[in-house]
Amino acid sequence: MVSTFDCRTAISCSEDGSVCVWRVRRLGSEAVTLSWVEQVLIGRAELRGLRDLCGDLSERLRHQQHEQRVALTHQQAAAARDAALSSSARDAEVGEVRRQIDALHTTHRDQLQQNLRQLAEASEQHEALVARVEDQYQAKLIYEYARVEQLKLQLTQQHQHFQQ
Repeated sequence: MVSTFDCRTAISCSEDGSVCVWRVRRLGSEAVTLSWVEQVLIGRAELRGLRDLCGDLSERLRHQQHEQRVALTHQQAAAARDAALSSSARDAEVGEVRRQIDALHTTHRDQLQQNLRQLAEASEQHEALVARVEDQYQAKLIYEYARVEQLKLQLTQQHQHFQQ
């Protein structure tokens, strides 16, 4: 368990992948209460999958940025050559460079849209997983509460039987 610097929040985790966020309140000079704020449960495999997806998307973004830098370098080189070329040759080369840039823009736009779709799908899967885990936690909590009540009743009955 780790607390934040202001000691108002504590965070705990367990081997099953659950992370709990707790609100810390001081009742007196020594008494402290913890109240549960939020629980996030995600398996290691899902977490690794999301981490890998983020890494893949970052790598694609770096690749696209590199391609844009290369295209800009080519464009700048073409601009430098433009000064030395005749107008008709220059016009043909400018048209070719523009076609290449347009092709790169189209490719980058398509890749970016695909990356955004994949990220949205991963986000939806994560939200569904969190909702499923919350539902499971609620069901377990209800079951455990009923079990505690049953044990209390048995204890009361045994206590009464023992006093007789």
